[in-house]
Order: sequence, then structure tokens, then C-alpha cells
Amino acid sequence: MMGDFGPIDPRASMPYSGDQNDDVLHEVTLSDYSLGAYKVTYEDFDVFTEATGRERIAQQEMDRSYRTLPNIAAGVDWQGAKNYCQWIGQQVRIRMDLPTEAQWEYAARNRGKMIVWPTDIGVVENGRNVANFAHYAEFSSQHNSTGDSSSVGLFPATPLGLYDLIDHGFEWVGDWYSPNYEPSKAINPTGPTSGSERVQRSHSSRGGDTLAIVSMTITRFHSNPSPPPQQSALDENSTIPVNQNSSNAFRCVSLDN
Repeated sequence: MMGDFGPIDPRASMPYSGDQNDDVLHEVTLSDYSLGAYKVTYEDFDVFTEATGRERIAQQEMDRSYRTLPNIAAGVDWQGAKNYCQWIGQQVRIRMDLPTEAQWEYAARNRGKMIVWPTDIGVVENGRNVANFAHYAEFSSQHNSTGDSSSVGLFPATPLGLYDLIDHGFEWVGDWYSPNYEPSKAINPTGPTSGSERVQRSHSSRGGDTLAIVSMTITRFHSNPSPPPQQSALDENSTIPVNQNSSNAFRCVSLDN
């Protein structure tokens, strides 16, 4: 049962989320698949851009203070993320792509169980299973960085072995966004056939106290798949020289199992 399961969960008997775009409970059936354990890092993505003759992403001066740190989740637009997954699949001769929204949620909920938060024990323990602000400060100090990033995979995985489903960046999925899901089909749903924004899961927030509110297994976000450059607040005719996708991460799904 995909969506906010609070009303059918005896522990709650009411929605877990205050948003309405996850309220439409509906049954879906999924074929076998495997989801990447980690978000794709800048090191990973650099291999792809070099091999395919593309320009490296996040090369502005403001980006280099964090994108060169070890194992930082890559900030990529939707098409770049999809291209990467499909290219990796070609190299290993396995069909790979961005996960669908249904695939992401099913995995985050430990195969569809009533799991509210995608952590090792299904709840948020600030500083133990998610980073707190002190961890980010320590990481920045260790690596002489001015950013507030940290490596992926530092905190416990979910029972299925998936890391950082709750934080370290919003994750692109394959679906176009619809406020009420509008599942295209009950078996292996892929979402609407068109739209203006793509669905995102996970979150970029730092600190467990905030994550407990904004990043549940059912929480849906949506964004322009190719965000424009950030506009300067001081000059409407200029943009800020920084990666506008710095908070947009992703992981890949394998479909040949």
C-alpha cells in the first residue's frame, strides 16, 4: 500500500504527514529489482563525464570547497542522473535507470512495511543514525572545508543495506510529479506520462531534529528537472556562480534480477 499509511496503522490511526500529496493510498505490485546502496558521488560521476566526453559538473569556485571532499553525494540535474544510470548499466550489461517512485518507497519501507523513517531502526536518533550539526562541523574541520557536507555511508544502513535514504540530498526518481500520484498502472507504476516537475525523495536537511519532520519514507517532493542558475538577490540580471543542483542527488536501480 503506497502512500501515507498512517490511517491504517494501529500505532497512529491518522496521517503521519501533513502534506496532501501523499494521502492517496493505493496498492501497487513491483517486479524484482535492486536499489543502489549509496547515493552516487562526485567521484563516481566524474568517471562518467570523463568516459563520455562531457564537461565535469560543479566546477565553479564556490563548488570546489565541497565537491572535492571524499564521497560527497553528486549534485546533478534529472537528465544527468538518468544518463549516468543508463550508462553504468551499459558498462556492466545490466538494465539500469533511476528508480521509480514506487520502487524507492518500497525499498525505504523495508519491502513495503509500515516504516515511517528510513533509518536502521525506523526512527531518528540524532547523532547516532543520522548526522547532527556537530558531525558536519567536525567533518569540515578535518578536511579544511567551509561547507556543511559530509561523506555518504557514515551512519548505519537500513535493514536492506541502504545508506542515507533520509538525508544527504533530495533523490531524483523517474516519475513526473502529480499532486495525487495518479498512478499510471497498478503493476510497476511509472507515474504520469508527462509533467513539468520530477518527483524527489529523501531530503537535504542537516540534523536529525529537522529530518524527523521533513523526511519520512512516504514524503514526496518535486522540482524542475533542470533547475535554472540561482538568481542573485542583489542584481536581477546576474546569477550566482554555483551548482544549482547541489542538493539534488540520486542512486540507481538495477532491473535485471
